[in-house]
Amino acid sequence: MVMRFYQRKWRKQEAVLTELLRPFDSWIETASPQENVQAKACLLRVLDQVRNIRPDRRSYAAGNSHFDYLFQLSIVAQELRRKEYVHACHEMVDLIHFNPVSQPRIRTNLICLLSDYLEG
Repeated sequence: MVMRFYQRKWRKQEAVLTELLRPFDSWIETASPQENVQAKACLLRVLDQVRNIRPDRRSYAAGNSHFDYLFQLSIVAQELRRKEYVHACHEMVDLIHFNPVSQPRIRTNLICLLSDYLEG
């Protein structure tokens, strides 16, 4: 019962974040500069939403390992480093879909990553 409630909460947060990222959830080889600027603004809105998510202290691994999310997070970091914000949005959708963002380990790393590349 508790796990079912937790999964509903996770899916609700996932839906809100995915809805923000949906306009940029496509893998375009070369995005126009205007699309890239819009995608960066979208990622800033996602950062604000993630900061407002209350951390959930229960341990929950969505996949096989506690650290599965790091692979997807590293792909997002690579796209942010290359300033390919449309691609980063696409990878963020995957990260959010497969991992509960309210987990402190994911939430903290995501906030640090986005704030370093978008605000810094």
